[in-house]
Amino acid sequence: MALPLSKIVLYSSGVGYFQHDGTVHNSMQLDLRLHTNQINDLLKSLVVQDFGGGKVSTVTYGSHDPVSKTLGSFGINLNGNPTLGQILTQVRGEPVEVTAPNPFVGTLLGVEKKAESVGEGSQHRLIEQEYVTLLTEEGFRSLSLANVQHIKLINPSLNAELHQALAALVTNHDAQKKTVSITFDGTGNRQARVAYLTEIPVWKTTYRLILDEDKAPYMQGWAIVENQTSQDWDNVTLSLISGRPISFTMDLYQPLYNPRPVVQPELYANLKPQTYGDALDENTPMAPAPSTRSEMKKERLLGKMAQGLVGGRSHIPAESDMAAAKEMSRINEGVTPTAMAEDKGELFEYRIDQPVTIAKHQSALLPIIGQTLQGQKVSLYNQRVNVKHPLNGYRLKNTSDLHVMQGPITLFDSGTYAGDARIEDLPPGQDRLISYALDLKTEVEPKLEGGTQELATVSLKKGTMLISRRLVEDRTYLVKNRDTKAKTVL
Repeated sequence: MALPLSKIVLYSSGVGYFQHDGTVHNSMQLDLRLHTNQINDLLKSLVVQDFGGGKVSTVTYGSHDPVSKTLGSFGINLNGNPTLGQILTQVRGEPVEVTAPNPFVGTLLGVEKKAESVGEGSQHRLIEQEYVTLLTEEGFRSLSLANVQHIKLINPSLNAELHQALAALVTNHDAQKKTVSITFDGTGNRQARVAYLTEIPVWKTTYRLILDEDKAPYMQGWAIVENQTSQDWDNVTLSLISGRPISFTMDLYQPLYNPRPVVQPELYANLKPQTYGDALDENTPMAPAPSTRSEMKKERLLGKMAQGLVGGRSHIPAESDMAAAKEMSRINEGVTPTAMAEDKGELFEYRIDQPVTIAKHQSALLPIIGQTLQGQKVSLYNQRVNVKHPLNGYRLKNTSDLHVMQGPITLFDSGTYAGDARIEDLPPGQDRLISYALDLKTEVEPKLEGGTQELATVSLKKGTMLISRRLVEDRTYLVKNRDTKAKTVL
């Protein structure tokens, strides 16, 4: 069972927040089907809540190992599409129930191939037949697999592993997806929520600016949203966030092992048997005891062993450790999250008023802005862009309460296509210059007068001499307006 998708929040940083809400009954398991490249984001951000007093016991997901390695871990290896004879060879020594055609029970000894002659005359040929050998109460029994109608594994654990291997094959039909299972424990009907972040295509904005001599400029903005997930977005609440919160990925799905040093055990030579001569008199001087390095090493070793046996360190946990463990046992207590739904700092939310439906692997244009703004037509001259003509431009002021994200703008002037432009982020209350066409009715003739002058300034401060130089050019621009309307040239 799966909880329906209810809310999606897309960020311009390339991540999306997905929220599933629904009802769970008693103890049940909910499944999420995700691409393997989404598992890392889910492991980093998954939030599960049971609002009816229940608990979340486990969250399980498929192994990162390839299916061949997974199949090799079972008691019956199904790699390589094995035949029935090859499967039976893997379970030699197991008790089986065979029907051929009468049922009987025996212990599987093995499978062998025998050459049999079929056909007569020109049709005569040899074929290989597989025979299974069983040890029954009556003795050995050999049966052709072609005549066997039914084989059952009596060992329940081995039979269960066979079913698990088959289940692994089923989940591998789409090797790029994994199933995440969430188990809820409780009684009765309860509201539950599952939320997580995952990578999503960056949503984009496009604008249309409609200019009219008698009216204020009207801007229409659209958001391009792409559903590249493996599930349909059906009547979901959609919000678009402009801003770039810090987001990163971490490989939590790949098993991680910490290498440990390999320590070789020390070997010590055994004591050699000693031989002794005749007994010595009390007055006979004794030779001093040998004090070689090896003997001293043995004494140190024996001393350490004795210390370990007598004065070993206790491994009973202290009271502080037991208290810390008790605090950790309370980690399953719920935490109520908060959701951002307004302008906060660098983030701004476009909340779509109506529920949105976008099928998987489909895209949509969603209207986000429809506002009357303020502005003024201007001509923008840059000698490095065009020596003779300036560009038709527009000084656009954002008088709305909405944040205008960067994107392309298509301009229409008096019902006619006027050109395309690009705009950077435009917060409320600010203005931007945009250019969209070449102004052929205006000519500019730049003239350099007086040449180029170099001005130098020298200052001395605390024993340091600072020299600054400036190049000053005096230019005169002759502007000719061949239009009947007055123009402002910048």
